[in-house]
Amino acid sequence: MKALQRWSDSILSILIVTFALAIITSCSSGGGGNGGDDSNGDGDGAGGPSDTSQVTTQQAQTTAETTVTQGISTGLRSFDSLSSNSQAVATSAAVIGLGISVGDDDASDTDPLDQLAEQTTDFLKTSFHNPRRSGNTITYTPDPQAVCAQQLVGSFTPTTVEKQQCQNIIVHVTVVQVLTTPNSGSITYRYDDEAPLVIDYSPSEICYRIDLQDVKNALEAIALLVDPNEPLDLPDTFTGLVETCLTARSEDSFRLAVSILEAINIAGTLDGDSVRVQVAAVDDVAVFDVDGAAGTAFSQTNFAAINAQFPVDDPENDEITYNAAIDLDGLTGRLDVTAAALVLSNLGIGDEAFTYEVDGQRAITAEMGTFGLTVDGQTRTITFDRALDIFLSADNVHGVLEDLFNDSTDP
Repeated sequence: MKALQRWSDSILSILIVTFALAIITSCSSGGGGNGGDDSNGDGDGAGGPSDTSQVTTQQAQTTAETTVTQGISTGLRSFDSLSSNSQAVATSAAVIGLGISVGDDDASDTDPLDQLAEQTTDFLKTSFHNPRRSGNTITYTPDPQAVCAQQLVGSFTPTTVEKQQCQNIIVHVTVVQVLTTPNSGSITYRYDDEAPLVIDYSPSEICYRIDLQDVKNALEAIALLVDPNEPLDLPDTFTGLVETCLTARSEDSFRLAVSILEAINIAGTLDGDSVRVQVAAVDDVAVFDVDGAAGTAFSQTNFAAINAQFPVDDPENDEITYNAAIDLDGLTGRLDVTAAALVLSNLGIGDEAFTYEVDGQRAITAEMGTFGLTVDGQTRTITFDRALDIFLSADNVHGVLEDLFNDSTDP
């Protein structure tokens, strides 16, 4: 279990660092300055509404910054407006026992969105440096000393050793901005030859595209720089292409969609045991849509096939050790929020049975018809839209289910 925990922690680290890179890059994809370099030269072009030759480097940076900042602001303002206009949000929180309240009691004179914009601008001044332009392509080389001299998170200030490690990493980083039109383009975050993150932006939409293989390669290289004697314990195979798009319709209305463009495949060995996780490619695997002014929102999930195989051992009982396998045909569901109600619909696990195997033997089989329910914000009641249609069979292979049941009922 400890080895599995290390492996899962490594995968989690990949996802966390990738998300952090997305946030940092989104904040650094625009410009509040170009690190002291005055490279604003024009490229060659023929003119016209889509011509980028008349767009200076500083204008390109500013356009990207504005787009990204508006996306963040839209999301935050939409949530705030939704909470203020939907009784169902507060009611559903009360129904599930969450003590959540929304109000202006703790509001300060300084808008947190303005603070975010100011912090972003400060970061840009050090992260963007030495822009070099060729036509519609701008390549930035961050200044390691300037970037690594910053206060990292909150009140955390890097030590001298951490600053040096940071600088050793930053020298491998470049950011490439390609202009498609004066107001749209892409930004690629590179670590040597790897391109773990690509951002496509336009006035109304920004998309983050993450290549898991390139993320893995970059993190392994970074780990060797930090400590050559402690390489990351990552899976042999870590592939897939995931995209997240944020579309802003107005100041407090947006759509967030996640798609798996290429199937996720994680595989390797762990203490001699085979471990794998596979998730099929599908568009709009998760969608979140908010209209804050109307007080309405919906979210939906539409996973395709998911299967996994992994070792399981009980740290409190050395005799409980087995290889588990999960096969799930799909995972669907939709949540609609209106001013008065919260509606769950199309909740299901696919057309085929869900199975859980222990050492190659079927331990659990489950089938479930789709169903839904409604939480009424005024009457504070929950109503199912149909009778639940569930089939479940279980076989206590090796005593595993009994052990799990006993663990769950222990005080």
